[in-house]
Parts: sequence; structure tokens; C-alpha cells
Amino acid sequence: MPDRIRLGIIGAGGFTKGRVLPNFQKLPDVDVVVVCNRHLESAQHVAGQFNIPDATDNYRAVLERSDVDAVFIGTPPYLHKEAVLGALDTGKHVLCQTRIALTPEEAHEMHEAAQAAAKRGVKAMLARPAPYARYQKYLSHLIQSGHFGELRQVMGYCIWPNYAKRDTPRDYRQTHGVFGPYNAMQLGLYWDVMSPWVGMAQRVLAHGHTFVTERPDGVGGPLAPVEKPDSITAIAETDRGIVASNVQWWAGLFGTNRVELYGEEATAIYYNQDDLLVGARAGDAKLEPMNVPAEYDDPWHVEADFAALIRGDLQDAPFTFMDGIRNMEYLKAVNESVNEGRWVDVGGRS
Repeated sequence: MPDRIRLGIIGAGGFTKGRVLPNFQKLPDVDVVVVCNRHLESAQHVAGQFNIPDATDNYRAVLERSDVDAVFIGTPPYLHKEAVLGALDTGKHVLCQTRIALTPEEAHEMHEAAQAAAKRGVKAMLARPAPYARYQKYLSHLIQSGHFGELRQVMGYCIWPNYAKRDTPRDYRQTHGVFGPYNAMQLGLYWDVMSPWVGMAQRVLAHGHTFVTERPDGVGGPLAPVEKPDSITAIAETDRGIVASNVQWWAGLFGTNRVELYGEEATAIYYNQDDLLVGARAGDAKLEPMNVPAEYDDPWHVEADFAALIRGDLQDAPFTFMDGIRNMEYLKAVNESVNEGRWVDVGGRS
């Protein structure tokens, strides 16, 4: 490994440009040497914007370069398996965007490849969700220290107006081809946010509904079927005895995205839009902003974690491909419950 980590970017959409790329370029020992997008013009635009030496529309060309040590895969999930397996096979360290794959089967295959690559010294990790990252460590501390007493219920609410208007074109998240058949809206992301607090899902009961069954396929295009619900409510029973509710509603105006934690002795609500954490204990008059000690104020630092993992300064990935498998198993169980109207065991548990 050279003194500096030479990084290739595969998939530079809004999240990559808004957060990941700038953060990588702040690291003193990382050089972003090439960026790849599906269209060459787009890749060249990103390269010019971020002063990256090279651009391409062929991700395989990135993997074949001898001057690339590691890659960040920021494409939608449809390409994750192919790109991850190719990167690991060529000895490139891999940081993959949070939604690991289209199916649990793909996720298992990727995890096995990562385990085999690790024996050759090749590192792989997933990017943890960016929403709610800052105070996740603090809330985990409160749970473990007994602040809540018995934590009983955690409720996540993701409410956006994206699908509110009937004539809005069909979004790529509403199709199976880009995000797969199971991950609707931000169902998987919210489960990853909540799972460190609630544990592993054992079984789920879910309801879904599609209010607009056909939408234009692009502006002015013909009507096309909407393949995923506009609304999903999933209830999970977990191995810690906590009930975890995941509410996804993307046709709602003026919604508030938040995660609520309710225990026998305390409540906390974490608002995503303002990164605001409020709470109260039994006997308090009302919810108030919580003072988070500096050692628990933990903003997103996935890029630095990845670099530290490659250098050997970090022994274990904070967010692993196994976490990705568990997420996909949860999503598949929710989808099955929506379709069949019954409780479904997660990951084959009985």
C-alpha cells in the first residue's frame, strides 16, 4: 500500500457530491484519482467540479487501474453486487453505499466474497446511514446506561411529499429495477438507523398501500405501473423485547421525519431535519432539548473510518456486509408480510 490512498469513485450522484467526495478530499492521505458515472459527460462535470484528474463511464476501467487502491461505490443498488465483486477480485478495498444489494441472496454472496478478500488483506465496509448519525452514539449510551429503564418501543417516521401529486412522474425508487423488489422509499435506511437501539428483528407484520397505481414514465411520458407502495407501516418484534415501528409515507405534506424512543422511565425524540434531540424523564413537565456531552457528539465520519480501516488503524469495520445481510432479510420479510397480510419470520427464524 502506498503512503497515500488512491481512490476511485464509482457513482457520483447527489449524496456523493454533497457529502462523500468533499469529505474524502479533506483527508490528508487520500487522493481521488478518477470518477465514474454512467454518462461520460456527467463524470467529466464532476471531475471538473472537484478537480479530479480523470473521468470515465466504464466502472470496469476504474477497477483495472493500477493507480487505484480503493473504491467508493455510490451507485444505486442495482450495480452494487457486480461492482463490489469486481473490486474485491482485483484487490481493491471497498466502501459501498448503505443499501448493499437487491436481495438477501446477493448480499450473502457479497459478504462471502468480502470474507475471502479479507484473508488477502483487502478491506470492505458499508457506509452507515447519514441521517441520525450525529447522536446515534449518545442514544446507544443512554440505552446501555439505563436512562430509559426498560426501552419498550422505538418508532421511526419518514414522511416526504414526493408522491403527493398524482401527475408526478414515476420515481426510480418506485420500480424494482434500481433498488430491487424489497426496498421501498427509505424503509431499509430507517431500519439501519433503529437497529443499533432495538436489536435484530425476529418477525414483522406490515401493511402497504399504493394510492396512485400508475404514473407518467418521465415528464410527459406514457403511464407506467408503480411497482412499490406509497405507504408502508412495518412492526418488528426484536430479540431485545423491543417493538420497532417503521412508518414510510411519501405522499404526505408537511411531515416531520423523526425517531421516537419510549422507555419505562424516559422518552427521547430525534428530529432528522434539524438534527434536534429532545427528551424528558418521568416527572418532567415537558420534552426539552437534550445536552449531549462532547464525547458523544459523533457526526458522520465514514470516509475517515474507511481510510483508517485500510491503514490498519481501525481493526473492524463499524458497519459491515453482515449488517447489510440483516437489512435485506428485514426488507424481504416486510415485503412478504405486505403481500400476504401475516406475521413473517426474519431471515428464516422460526
